[in-house]
Amino acid sequence: MGGMFFRNRIVTDKPVADMAAAFAQIGLRENAIWPDKRQPADLDIPALLGNFWTDKNAGAKPFRRPQFDSSRGLAITANARIDDRNHLMHQLGMSGRDERQMDDSELILAAYSKWAEDCPQYLLGDYAFAIWDDKKQQLFCARDHIGAKPFFFQNTAHRFTFACDIRAILAASESRCDLNESYVAASLRSGSYYSKERTFYQGVEKLPPGHSMTIGYDGSKLRKYWHPENISPIYYANDDDYAEALRELLGKAVSDRIQTDRKLGAHISGGLDSSAIASIAISQLKAAGREKPYGLCWQPPPPEDGEKLKPEHSWIKAMSDQEQLDVHHILPDASGLYAMYQRDGTCEPCGKTLLNEDAIQQHAAGQGIGIILSGWGGDQLISNSGRGYCPELLLSGRWIKLYKELRAMNKGILRSFLTKAVFPATFPSLPYIYRNFRSGKQVVRRSKSNFLHAEIAARFKHQLPVKSVLRSVRKNQLDRLMDGLITWRLEEWAANALPHGIEYRYPMLDRRIMEFALAIPGSQFQRGKWNRWIFRNSMRDILPPEVCWNQSKLEVERVRAVYEPFAVMVERYRNELRSGQLTPERSRYLDMPRLIKYMEPESFRASKTYGPVQNALKFLDLG
Repeated sequence: MGGMFFRNRIVTDKPVADMAAAFAQIGLRENAIWPDKRQPADLDIPALLGNFWTDKNAGAKPFRRPQFDSSRGLAITANARIDDRNHLMHQLGMSGRDERQMDDSELILAAYSKWAEDCPQYLLGDYAFAIWDDKKQQLFCARDHIGAKPFFFQNTAHRFTFACDIRAILAASESRCDLNESYVAASLRSGSYYSKERTFYQGVEKLPPGHSMTIGYDGSKLRKYWHPENISPIYYANDDDYAEALRELLGKAVSDRIQTDRKLGAHISGGLDSSAIASIAISQLKAAGREKPYGLCWQPPPPEDGEKLKPEHSWIKAMSDQEQLDVHHILPDASGLYAMYQRDGTCEPCGKTLLNEDAIQQHAAGQGIGIILSGWGGDQLISNSGRGYCPELLLSGRWIKLYKELRAMNKGILRSFLTKAVFPATFPSLPYIYRNFRSGKQVVRRSKSNFLHAEIAARFKHQLPVKSVLRSVRKNQLDRLMDGLITWRLEEWAANALPHGIEYRYPMLDRRIMEFALAIPGSQFQRGKWNRWIFRNSMRDILPPEVCWNQSKLEVERVRAVYEPFAVMVERYRNELRSGQLTPERSRYLDMPRLIKYMEPESFRASKTYGPVQNALKFLDLG
């Protein structure tokens, strides 16, 4: 998906050709450009809309977009999957039509025709689209609530350019895009800096999730249409009613995401979220007479017969035994990681979110998989651990209830009172500092945990992220929703999957489920010793007990399996940097002597931390 609006009405094919060339380099080819030569000669439209796709996946078909509705003077290009289609068609007065014959773009156009710029409020699903309205002489763009579909743009006095991949924007730019040094400094200073709007390049931005934008001759207007902070509370009579409501929503979310003729894959990590999504999907696919999804696991294979299973392997085995599902264990290797870090991380997917997933995608593409179901995103909202519930009880004066909850934790009233209620609401870092002190770990000052050059750091005084106090479960959920991490990961996975012809679908990030999670009481997330209570309660008859009631989030085996090839890759790059074989142009932004010293085996392996190194290598562009 890509295109442009020319404010000076001088329409030229060159930037579109440059955009198409950039897409071609990542394996996508042009499907259609609108308007094309078949349009009437007198059609004077200052906009060009394009669609680009890959035929690498055997089940993929060319999209029927961009589309043009001559009666309404509307054209659209979209990267979209619209959910709850029956309900939407009923609202649009299309109940008599066969929903299977309706393209997502047709539904979006119909929604725009009825509700105009308010239409995103009525659209459920993952989408990024642009509509040219010939009558209003304006371009209307929108992005889904969580940012599952990327939308990059460059807005200048002469032209508005947009695309689903930043590389297409850079290629079609009117002039060279320089690095945004303040963003560079923020990113290198903190590996936890995620922006929903900014990029590494000056003048190249992202349409924020849950926003729309209208572009005309007199400028542009950004509008927020999704307001998670304003969701009204809901209450049910008892726990069973909450659990039943969640099961129904999960069923709908999964059902909407398995509607495809492409081969399905599913993440199987042994965790609560991925196991729940896979189990529900398998049940629905079986009822429809369809084959099970292909199990994709980033944990190492279990030990040979006779050896005791590690905890992660026992959870995966319980899941695969119950569902009779073959699970394929895919691990990264040093050569694959070396190739990944050769990319330019300022405009290509590269970094910690892909340490395991890059190998998963390559394997999935080799199996002809077009859709991957993922349980990612649940921790932030619906399967939230309940952090903030005890401070919520403390600060609201519900002290008897707090006392009962602390007693049920069986960890000592005073200790639980301090660590679960008082410190999170006042000084949230204190428990971590104390835990590191007791374990003998060295606490590294945050200012020394990156390799940003001192001169750059002095010029850009970016504030490091501060661990926020926990005053309620909802505040914790909103903080995690607003920090940009979710959207950043979705963008990275989507960009990396694009040339493979793979699309990710996240039932846990369904807008209906997210709003439900923000509306229910905090007591549904923490119940005595059980965190993630509502999710466990709703899955108790669906998941194996070993998975449903497992409290551990540790992935010792996965981390161990990826750390060794990563260390080998780091050693290779260290040798090349030290010998001068590699002389990256962006080295002036980093304290290279300190970085190279840190990459020495004795230093790097002793630290057992690859975050700061991978952040630096991602930026350097080592190709």
